[in-house]
Amino acid sequence: QVGINDVVFARIETNKKCYRTAKVKLIVGAIQLDPEFHLNYEVCDDKLVDNDDTNGVASFDFSTATSKIKAQLPKGQNLTVTYYETEADALAEHNAISDISNHRNVNFPKKQNIFVRVDSDDLNACLGLGHHMTLKVKPLPKKQTIPNYILCSDTEYASFDLNTITPTIQGSQTEDLHITYHLSEQDAINNVLISNPGAYDNISNPQTIFVRVHYDPNKNETLDSEECIRTDISFNLQVNLNPKVYSETIDKCATNFDVEFDLTEKEKQITGNDNTILLRYFASKIDI
Repeated sequence: QVGINDVVFARIETNKKCYRTAKVKLIVGAIQLDPEFHLNYEVCDDKLVDNDDTNGVASFDFSTATSKIKAQLPKGQNLTVTYYETEADALAEHNAISDISNHRNVNFPKKQNIFVRVDSDDLNACLGLGHHMTLKVKPLPKKQTIPNYILCSDTEYASFDLNTITPTIQGSQTEDLHITYHLSEQDAINNVLISNPGAYDNISNPQTIFVRVHYDPNKNETLDSEECIRTDISFNLQVNLNPKVYSETIDKCATNFDVEFDLTEKEKQITGNDNTILLRYFASKIDI
């Protein structure tokens, strides 16, 4: 035999020297993949369908697998490659994965084994089958809720140390995170940084700050998820104005220095009738 398909010729001859010739086709269905051959597809968790990017379910496009599988087998064959979630389904040709360009691992969160079936279209009885593909969903960092970052000032502007928010974003996550701060979500996506997050002056009041966060690959060797970036975390900077108060003097005539004063009698003058201001009284600045 020469090649995967071949032709030989037969001569059939009688004792009278009469003969015929016939062509015999030799067809071999070579459809067994090397047991060591394996394809891995990895994507980040998403919320495209279920609005949940923490459940280990995402969309996979493994449409490139078919050409890679066929490339492992001898050329010149007519083959059909199909994919299944279980070995039993693959054997029975039942419930083949219908859309290999948009498959969601709903039944097997985080990690799914895919069973590959290769059928010879030339020889109906020939098939190859095995677990030759794995789908893996890589996690995103947890989305933390961040309260408003509030400072007080005589104006609507102040200097914020954004790095003080980092522990809140880290939360209870034990993995090391790479955290940066941005002026918009698009800036977070494009990784356009706030240049001085340790002393950032707000440009509006309030102002929304956006966070870009992913697992640090240099510190999480077993969690290679640098590309799994979360950019939907944000918080507000808010500057509350210091109260405006007025200086007042309380005078009292007395024959000695032991005089009682009602410190509240000029509160309206001190606050300018601003009922939102709460006054407390101290004997010295040190006590304050």
